[in-house]
Amino acid sequence: MHDVLMEQMAYRNRVLEANAVDREAAAQLGKWLSTDMIKVITGPRRAGKSWLAIRETGKKSIYINFDDERLIGEPFDKILNAAEDVYGKQKTIVLDEIQNVNNWQLIVNRLHRSGRNVVITGSNSKLLSSELATYLTGRFAEIRVLPFSYGEFLRARGEEPCAATLEEYLQKGGFPEVVIKNYDSQEYAALLLDAGIVKDVIMRYRVKYPEAVRALARFIGKHAGKVFSIRGLAQAADVGSPHTAKKYLSYLEAAFLFFKIPQHTREKNLERAPIKAYPIDTSLLHVFTTPGERKGVALETAVFLAILRAKGQNQEIRFWKSKTGREVDFLIIEDRIPKHAIQVCYELGPARSREIGALNDARKELNVRKTSIITMTPEKITGVDVIPAWAFIRTPEKYI
Repeated sequence: MHDVLMEQMAYRNRVLEANAVDREAAAQLGKWLSTDMIKVITGPRRAGKSWLAIRETGKKSIYINFDDERLIGEPFDKILNAAEDVYGKQKTIVLDEIQNVNNWQLIVNRLHRSGRNVVITGSNSKLLSSELATYLTGRFAEIRVLPFSYGEFLRARGEEPCAATLEEYLQKGGFPEVVIKNYDSQEYAALLLDAGIVKDVIMRYRVKYPEAVRALARFIGKHAGKVFSIRGLAQAADVGSPHTAKKYLSYLEAAFLFFKIPQHTREKNLERAPIKAYPIDTSLLHVFTTPGERKGVALETAVFLAILRAKGQNQEIRFWKSKTGREVDFLIIEDRIPKHAIQVCYELGPARSREIGALNDARKELNVRKTSIITMTPEKITGVDVIPAWAFIRTPEKYI
């Protein structure tokens, strides 16, 4: 065990000594780092959670990675004692992929009570937040780390925001190893998706019918950005009941493979509303779609992820359909009131009247005051903000 922790310490030191891209999540973590709150860093595999935790806590901390199979089944106190032999007594302790430890929430609670400054990472947001909410009401702060944003992508590659670099970003996606080490984005995405489905869904939840989960993921990936119902999802993916489809979809969401948004409706029960889903990164679209299919949905996915990063706590993302059947891609709800209708269109051209018509419907039916079209081919349209896609995705907080 001592040798394992020595290896992990060597890895930590390499991370601290390496050149690295400044992450946008660093400011959020830094805000909480000196407090007695438990810092919970969540996000998909290989998005940079460990790097963020290590670089922000520095050398005056203990780092233990529980994604190492050699630590499986070992008593936590035995691991901690060995870690203190390696690192010395440190107040700050980073527990990487903590959800792999049995009764981890009790251990974290005990460390917190003893006065430790605890930072944990994990690839399952619902597992971490729900368990900690049970044991540590109001005493933890969650920091979400996603693959590189377009801004982080540009910093990593030393490039400027423009249509050409956005095209590159849409193609490669934002996983750090793809961007920095030039790994093949399609192969990388396929491997990462498979690992997420196997380790973070099938194994973690002990899924009885693994192929059903894979079928569900294939359907969602193939229909990214398209409207479907839970019942339709169950039928199309042949996963049995809508209840099972809903459950498996929640597992895929918790593992940070997909995000879903509901249709905006005046009905009180949003659970019954149709939904749309998007992958965590545009590179995952390689696994499910052809190049011809991918162009438009990659842009829509990137816009969704940009809004997700920039939205405030009092804002929600939905989509909407008018009485005439025209769809608004994204509707920003603020304090339960529709505020901003957004259309995404790769090439405005022939789609111009359709996109404007949907926004006009949103103005009339929802009293939305702010309307925008995000496109790779901007042009001036009276009464509508037409935003170059590269500008919106680079700094979405300016526009929403």
